[in-house]
Amino acid sequence: MAITEITPSSITLDTLFVVGGTEGTAINTSNTMEIPYPKQGKLMIIIISSNSNTSPIFTAGFGVSAGKGSLTMTAITSGALNGYIFSSDRLAVATGDGASAIRGCLQITWAASSAGYLKAYYLP
Repeated sequence: MAITEITPSSITLDTLFVVGGTEGTAINTSNTMEIPYPKQGKLMIIIISSNSNTSPIFTAGFGVSAGKGSLTMTAITSGALNGYIFSSDRLAVATGDGASAIRGCLQITWAASSAGYLKAYYLP
């Protein structure tokens, strides 16, 4: 399985940001998406699904809550904007598998019927 590395955008306090349409990276069910965690703050993921069976699987990592295992979100509504905010205590893998081998990243795999776009943001 290939790796698609995602570079999150930073959000600034007291400013507008817009997500919609084909914003972000297209979901490719053959690839694992890999997103680096911020040095400070939180990581927010927005998924704009174009299939009601879109299901991201967030891989369990090495943090204090990693024993809870991977996190699967099922049946995201088609056409809806779905948001997730993550901390690294459960879902950060120690070293990424991508070309730049990111340390402390979120890995996402997809159910076969998944379709849509993913956009990542660092929250202040």
